[in-house]
Amino acid sequence: MPESKATRSISQGELVIEYVGEVIDEGTWEERKRSLSRYQHMYFMALNPYEIVDASRKGNVARFINHSCSPNLQVEKWYVQRVPRLGLFARMEIAEGEELSYHYSVKWSGDPKVAQRCHCGAPNCTGFLGRPPRN
Repeated sequence: MPESKATRSISQGELVIEYVGEVIDEGTWEERKRSLSRYQHMYFMALNPYEIVDASRKGNVARFINHSCSPNLQVEKWYVQRVPRLGLFARMEIAEGEELSYHYSVKWSGDPKVAQRCHCGAPNCTGFLGRPPRN
């Protein structure tokens, strides 16, 4: 996956990009998850417990922003005319050319065999996307 880099300097707190895609319900999300192999890319982000944004089929470049355990972006939900939206906002000043990243906050069943490894290289990297498995 290519890196997503800042094309200009970005100020702390600034909206960098909206995470867009098809809004699906929980049942559709479960069906789509089951149809994917373990190694296929997933572009799901929860709006709330009942609605998920699926950027797999319809989405923008926000879906290609990488994970980091020490990210420079954070996901925030806001409402436009009572419709929930997801935005990636700068957690800090970001220089032009710097790689953009956010913490995926993956939730998984706790089975270490299916835990997705993290290779972000951050000093505080847990080694996993989401909470690390317990031995």
